[in-house]
Amino acid sequence: MPKEENSLNDDILTGTGWVSFQLMSSQGTRILVKLILARLLVPGYFGIVGMAVVFTGLFEAIGDLGLAAALTQFKKERLTRIHLDTAFWLSVLFSGLIFLILTFGIAPFAVWFYGEPSLQSVIPVLGLSVLLSPLSLIHRILLIRELNFKPLSLMDVGASFGSGIIAVLLALGGAGVWSIVSHNILSFALAVPVFWWVTPWRPRLNFSGKAFSEILGLGIYESLKRILLFLTKNFDYLVVGKLLGAEMLGFYTLAFIFTDTFRQRIMSILNKVMFPVYSRLENDMSAIKAYYLRVIKYNTLIITPIMLYLVFFADPLIPYLVGATWGPMIFPVRAMAVACIIHTIGGTTDSLLKGIGRFDLNFKVYLINTFLVTIPAFVIGINFWGINGAALAVVIYKISSRIIYQYYIRKYVRVYETDILRALIPAVTGWMGTIPIIVISYTFIPYYNMLIFIGASTAFFLFYFLAIYTFRRRELKYILDQLYLNKAKAK
Repeated sequence: MPKEENSLNDDILTGTGWVSFQLMSSQGTRILVKLILARLLVPGYFGIVGMAVVFTGLFEAIGDLGLAAALTQFKKERLTRIHLDTAFWLSVLFSGLIFLILTFGIAPFAVWFYGEPSLQSVIPVLGLSVLLSPLSLIHRILLIRELNFKPLSLMDVGASFGSGIIAVLLALGGAGVWSIVSHNILSFALAVPVFWWVTPWRPRLNFSGKAFSEILGLGIYESLKRILLFLTKNFDYLVVGKLLGAEMLGFYTLAFIFTDTFRQRIMSILNKVMFPVYSRLENDMSAIKAYYLRVIKYNTLIITPIMLYLVFFADPLIPYLVGATWGPMIFPVRAMAVACIIHTIGGTTDSLLKGIGRFDLNFKVYLINTFLVTIPAFVIGINFWGINGAALAVVIYKISSRIIYQYYIRKYVRVYETDILRALIPAVTGWMGTIPIIVISYTFIPYYNMLIFIGASTAFFLFYFLAIYTFRRRELKYILDQLYLNKAKAK
């Protein structure tokens, strides 16, 4: 293997290790905090925040105008100091304008649309994240370009832990919806000063029209794609909140946290690492194909057993974790878990297309999927079956997205369906191993006994990994050896 490829593999493994640490620590903390808050608060509070995020999240998604993705994709020899300064001041000014629109335009409209007066104050406070995010934008970009994920991970872990403690204390003190709001924004506030402390880059009062045109030329597709992606992911929130109210939206929101949000956090490990990697390998399609299939293999090994477990065990699991009050979220959890399995099989398609400079294709995929599939599916599903229909619409959206993306991946990277099937073999082997536990559990196990349920849950994952170890032992050993060697090099 060439020296340069060895170096890149080491960078990928190191980055993956640190982002994995970030996921297990910070994202695990966030999910745990959400579960604790669900125990302490009523579903309606989650619904109010869900209503607000429908509006604030859109502006968060486009707050950097796609500049982060564009600057990450820039070749090293093209990126200059003036590009960074221009991107910083542009994002700061744009985020300030967005905050004013949120406070004086969007908040009153949301109050009228939902009939929920508390949104008048909740939306501006959540909008503070729009103001804070650009302050660490360039610092993040520089670290990501160098695949230096250690400081990113440590800062995110610290911010997540601190914001989680504050949120739980606020909930115990009777702060209600503000405990959820604080959890959403404090991680931004706590991270910014640390970024400026550990990263030497400082903005200068420079701005270039030429640099603006170069970075925005790439970033505009990313921004348009984010708008469509946000509409796709939050159209259901908008309609559920409007037609069914805050309580039903609260059930639906937590179902998403259990499934798709969790899936996003895990997949973000390799998505964050692979985007700059794909950018480095922009013209080497054979290497890109190999890395892409490897990502599918690893993601499905980790994510799909968890989602398969939720499909079959959500009924007893939800009451044990968050209480019987949250029973209406059981079917949405099952449906969205199926959707997550479908999504995971697609690998890092978004990062791959951006990495090879095809921002326009990502935009086209979301444009086609949003208007021809997603919006009609959500309107019909929610109108006839409520939050259960919305969850089924998510499954339909994931299927159509997978089909469209596969067309472009096959066309530009020559990844065929047979290649993906081969990458899925280890995970499928594990799935087959869980069948006896699923059959026994559904036939004999009384789920009202918590100890028996814990035993069945443990056996499910034990049999999954036992099947992989039995039939894919050599491959599993290779993966573990690579991680061990990388850990030894990092010391």
